[in-house]
Amino acid sequence: MQLRLWPVVLAVTCLSLAASAGDKAFKMMAPEKIQDGVRATLKRKMKDHSRDFHSLPMAVVLLNYAEVEKLSESLANEPRLDKAATGDGDDLTGLGSAFFVLQDQLRARAGELKVAAQKKDPKGMARSLGDLSNTCTGCHSMYRTPEPAAAPAPAPAPTPAPVPSK
Repeated sequence: MQLRLWPVVLAVTCLSLAASAGDKAFKMMAPEKIQDGVRATLKRKMKDHSRDFHSLPMAVVLLNYAEVEKLSESLANEPRLDKAATGDGDDLTGLGSAFFVLQDQLRARAGELKVAAQKKDPKGMARSLGDLSNTCTGCHSMYRTPEPAAAPAPAPAPTPAPVPSK
């Protein structure tokens, strides 16, 4: 039964992204070059963030208000990455200021989603999820290493020319 819900989740997510496509705060930004150490720190620090976000669309679609509230609160309350206060081998050198702007935007949008869940507002949750997704996409377009492109399919073998009959 869970497999049948994924088309619904995908549709709701796409609709909420489309509904907020006019958001002036979201712009596709040029990727910033960051060092491998910074990328490793971000990957390590974002594990809970990734887990919580992946569960959100299903909770929104199923109108599981308590779960949406819990997950969005978790996202909003994640420890803030701060260049000035690094520890545990964190390397944030070379991380541009846009990251920190997007980090604050993520917190605000997760908070908006939590409020929509508290109000039991399905349309508000869908809109807030779209806004939150836009923030994630903006940050990933700058800092996440793109997935490698699939290798192109091999060209079909040429069909031999017919042999003339005598």
